[in-house]
Amino acid sequence: MVIIIKMLRKFTSQVTISQLKEIKSFLPSWHVSNDSSELRKTFHFNNSKEAWDFVDIVGKIAAKHQCPPAWSLLHNKVAIKFPPEPSQELTNGQVWLASFMDKAGAHIKEDHMN
Repeated sequence: MVIIIKMLRKFTSQVTISQLKEIKSFLPSWHVSNDSSELRKTFHFNNSKEAWDFVDIVGKIAAKHQCPPAWSLLHNKVAIKFPPEPSQELTNGQVWLASFMDKAGAHIKEDHMN
């Protein structure tokens, strides 16, 4: 957990123009808007318990570091959008959190299979 906190602190600045092109290769499963100002993804879980577990884990990390996404939960689907408000700019912290979400989602699915 300490490593995650240190990594997130390192990436709280806004995304620079030179980094925008790297986002698509860093987060291949995420939809990046044409102007690279927004990230979107819908996570699909096997059931609503997995979806709630995902929201719980990611929500704690996002809230602790003031990096919340806009999200909605419907049964086994969690839709995510960064930044949460159109007036905000995409930050490195949000890009990092998106990557964390990919790992958390995969871990939850794997954990529930065992």
